[in-house]
Amino acid sequence: MTDQFGTRRNHPDISLEQIRAFKAVATTNSFSKAAELTFRTQSAVSSQIRKLEESLGEVLFARSTRSMCLTSAGDIFLGYAEKILNLLEQSAQEIADLKHEIVGTLVISTSDTSASYRLPPLVKQFQEQYPKIELVIRNDTANQTLKAIEAAEADLGIATIKASSANLTVYPLFQKSDCLICHPSHPLAKRKSVLLKDLEHYPMLLLDRSSSTRREIDLACEQAKVILDVRMALSSIEVAKNLVLVNSGISIVPEVSIQEELRQGKLVKLPISDFQNSVKEIGLIQHKTRYHSRASEAFIQLCHDR
Repeated sequence: MTDQFGTRRNHPDISLEQIRAFKAVATTNSFSKAAELTFRTQSAVSSQIRKLEESLGEVLFARSTRSMCLTSAGDIFLGYAEKILNLLEQSAQEIADLKHEIVGTLVISTSDTSASYRLPPLVKQFQEQYPKIELVIRNDTANQTLKAIEAAEADLGIATIKASSANLTVYPLFQKSDCLICHPSHPLAKRKSVLLKDLEHYPMLLLDRSSSTRREIDLACEQAKVILDVRMALSSIEVAKNLVLVNSGISIVPEVSIQEELRQGKLVKLPISDFQNSVKEIGLIQHKTRYHSRASEAFIQLCHDR
């Protein structure tokens, strides 16, 4: 093919079907699983990948009898494939918004704590007001939430407010406070507050090191030269609470997660005087320049009203 100046141009003939097949194979590392994901036969998926590789003149997957992974070319193409598919989805949403009817999908990335203890009333009211919107809640860490907004994998995020990209807008929502919890019969239960040093002599039940709270606790203990007796590393606040309820140890959890147990007198909470990171600002995060659907604007307005 030549342009108007007679210069030969090489324009790969790539279809949307090929891009979707490639994304499915790259995500699953399997032609058979990609076929199930795209509702195609395995031979059809293989054919689409072969045509795509021929158009690009590069091998996208390094195959062996036991495994398959992306080549350098495949890794580059994956980034563009994801952007193309995201842009197509955004364009469909923007066109749908022209009808002045709030429909479509709203993806919110947030932590397990916010999803469990802060979002339910908001979600209930939002669904009542906008029943035609499919709401998707992603359970992510704060860093994962920022990356999801940057990569257009989520429309909105709810996470700890901290230094972030200039591409993001943050609306403050509420404060998240962590506190020590113990059984009412525990020796610490009569105290008004504690120091990290006071916790060294008791079995601790903490979240695992994938959580930001655990990392902050570890750092604070290192700075205070405190060594905690961590008996269990847990992935769930609910599990930690239930173990403390049967007096199996003490834990540090978000205060919002224990309101019912405090009301019933089943748990005792104590502030930790030298744990400065126990109070955090939580905000609603949105990309500044990307298209904002009417669904996302409606959710922001609901948060503002409440």
